[in-house]
Amino acid sequence: MNQPRISIIIPVYNVEPYIAECLQSVMRQNYVGPIECIVVDDCGTDRSMAVVERLIAEYDGPIDFVVLHHEKNKGLSCARNTGMDVAHGDYIFFLDSDDWISDDCIGHLVSLTIDKSFEMISGGMDVFRGEYEEKGKGNDALVVKKISGQEFLFNWVRGYSSVISVWNKLYPKKYLQKKSARFKSIPLAEDVLFNYELFCKPSTIYVSNRVTYHYRKREGSVIDVVRKNPLKDRDEIVLLWLELKKVRDDNGFDFFNEYYLHCYGYRIFALSKRCGLRFYHVFRLLHKEYPYRPLKIWMTQKESFSWYLDRLMWSLPSLMGFVWFQETWRIKRLIKKD
Repeated sequence: MNQPRISIIIPVYNVEPYIAECLQSVMRQNYVGPIECIVVDDCGTDRSMAVVERLIAEYDGPIDFVVLHHEKNKGLSCARNTGMDVAHGDYIFFLDSDDWISDDCIGHLVSLTIDKSFEMISGGMDVFRGEYEEKGKGNDALVVKKISGQEFLFNWVRGYSSVISVWNKLYPKKYLQKKSARFKSIPLAEDVLFNYELFCKPSTIYVSNRVTYHYRKREGSVIDVVRKNPLKDRDEIVLLWLELKKVRDDNGFDFFNEYYLHCYGYRIFALSKRCGLRFYHVFRLLHKEYPYRPLKIWMTQKESFSWYLDRLMWSLPSLMGFVWFQETWRIKRLIKKD
């Protein structure tokens, strides 16, 4: 049986210390079918592309490498779109240039496509912070779950399971073309918007717990830079929420309300801790320019009691975090006065 062709898309921008490990993990894939690896040069200022060119020149294997160059820096979204425009694979796999994949990543995910009708397949992951590793949800016993696209979105926002980022997932190219899928140039969580547009309507996803992807959290990443600026962080969340609202208005799926409330609560807690401010100070800061009010969103839903109770229960960890932080902040202030 002919194995499907896989297109791996890697945007590259200022990742000189990490890009070799990323590319070498692609070169080690034990998948027996055809793979093309599309590297998109987004005009960084370091020697990342010199490392890429050297490794590809030294490589002698079955994977077809394609290197594309932007004329100027266009950002992560445009780089991924550039890769999709030239991809010839039956499936598309996104890989960030500071991460890497296990040797059986592509082979395992492709094995889950046999005799299945689906819109996306996702693997498990580990998280690395320098030398420190946080184990993902993978374990020795392989578990593959079939869920709906809407369940996938809700599970993520409630923290139950799954990662909504586009990496570590196989997307059928025909499905992306049918949906005219494109990444929008927004500074934060462009892949949240990408997946929301794909899966807010009925769709099928298979989620495997086997760890196939190694995600690196590092200083200087896009998400790290945004979250170090509280006001910018606030503005980016509002921008994302407005984009989600546009999709909701076209499709009638209410995930965007839950995502907004989730992010709102997280941001208040995170900014309180980062800025050393009391909760109500940060609350006032965020509310000053926010175009919508979380409580108003809740109170205008006109849902059943169980609807509100369910959302209250998954909000409790954030509420408890607020209380814990405020009490810790108050005690430290009292100790300093003494």
